[in-house]
Amino acid sequence: MKLKSVITARAIWLFDIQDLNPKGKSIFPDLFEWLKEQYHFGKFPKAIDDRDQHGGWAFSDGDFQVKEEIFIAADLAIYSDGLVATTHSSTSDTEAFMENVLESACKDFSLVFDPQMVRRKMYLSEINVTAEGSLSVINPALSEFARQISSALSLDGAQEFQPVGISFGSDQTITPISKQLFTGFSLERKIGAPFSENRYWSKAPLPTDQHLSLLEEFERTLMKQ
Repeated sequence: MKLKSVITARAIWLFDIQDLNPKGKSIFPDLFEWLKEQYHFGKFPKAIDDRDQHGGWAFSDGDFQVKEEIFIAADLAIYSDGLVATTHSSTSDTEAFMENVLESACKDFSLVFDPQMVRRKMYLSEINVTAEGSLSVINPALSEFARQISSALSLDGAQEFQPVGISFGSDQTITPISKQLFTGFSLERKIGAPFSENRYWSKAPLPTDQHLSLLEEFERTLMKQ
């Protein structure tokens, strides 16, 4: 698999946000203005009660310097039970951004943060990739069944059906979806791309690097001729 682009690299750190401010310092609305200036957010809360549909304070269209002369776009949302950050670079860059936000805010506002405060980390990775092979080679029975569909629809060779996606998920009766922020692992042909290009979109509840590594293993074991 060859990575073409990162659509979403989201990280979620779950912890009690009040633990950052154990002495109850008055930091609002100064914190909003500080975040706006520090990360150049184009959209940000204008007041303490300016919350998003999920009850958080949302900051978007910002930027973060990951390396010398390299800036990435970044979004941030603050909730009572943690932080959600999104970039289009990698989840490792996203988490570097979150660490910078917390460390800088603690320094400038005399707050307290310890990485052990984070009780759970979750991820959403969406990427575009190209593959050397096709989903059609996973199992000859899939190609034969696709051929039968094409025949039933009287499609010619240029229009014939092929397998276009595969998904993996857990038993939601054991782990209810209400307790899962992101579910499922999917690999699908990219909409609008010719089959001959072998371009795919994939989603996984994993860090970006781990997501790509699993796709490479999938290609190596199942998609090679």
